[in-house]
Formats: sequence, structure tokens, C-alpha cells
Amino acid sequence: MKTTEKIVVRAAQQVNHYSLIVLTRKYFPYINFSHDELQRRLDSKKITYLVALAGNSTVGFIDYELQDGKAQILGLAVIDEYRHHGIASRLMQSALDDVAAKATQYKIKRVDLLVSEQNPAAQALYKKFGFTPSGKLGQKLWNQEVIIYSKLL
Repeated sequence: MKTTEKIVVRAAQQVNHYSLIVLTRKYFPYINFSHDELQRRLDSKKITYLVALAGNSTVGFIDYELQDGKAQILGLAVIDEYRHHGIASRLMQSALDDVAAKATQYKIKRVDLLVSEQNPAAQALYKKFGFTPSGKLGQKLWNQEVIIYSKLL
């Protein structure tokens, strides 16, 4: 990443579809979305994707789902060359701001997310935003324990 490169965080648009598929398959290979499934998610009123852009290139994303009484952060990824420049923090802050703005309408009281026990960098990021461990997922993903992190609004 060039230090002068401007990063913009905004809602995903149709033009980001292919990039989101590529990033999801790279960083969340156990999900394996089809193009149709991603399109359904992009069209959903309950699922929101935010993207981080460097010029016209998608360099990261976060997606979340509004559920009964809570929001669930579904995924957060930044491509390797753009890590350690605050992009994940900007994506997380933008998502939390969006959720807070919708909290009353959707009766959201907390935000949950899942993280691999073997991903201390992500755990540190989530703790920075006030998330705390609240349990473990009852199954392993890719042979890794998964921790549930939660944050009350």
C-alpha cells in the first residue's frame, strides 16, 4: 500500500460483486458462496456489505446481518498488502455506526461475531472495539475452535 493512497469505505455496490466473491473464497474458504448466493445477500434488506476501496480496487470488506434483537458481524477481511494500515478498524467502525443507527428500528441490543481461537490479531481488534468473549461455537471450523464475541449496544 502506498502511504498516500486514499482508502474509502462505503456500501458495496454491484460493481464490487466479483471482488467480494474472490475475497470471501480466499479468506473464508469454508463458505464457498455462488455468485447467485452473493447476489441474494447483496439484495437482502437484512444483510449489509461495506467495502474498503483503494481507487477502484476492493481491498477489504465487512458484512453484517440484522437479526431479532441483535446484529451479527458475518465476515471481515482485508487483503494482505493493505493490512496494518487501520482499514479493518475503519470497516468495523463503519459497520458498528450503521448498526447503531438501525438499533432502534430493529430492536438491536447487541452485536455478535465469531473468530478463530487461532486468530489473536482479530481478537485484539474486536477487544479494541469493546467486544468480549461470550462463549464457544459448538463445532469447529476447519479444525479450529471458534469463539463467540459479543458487544452490548
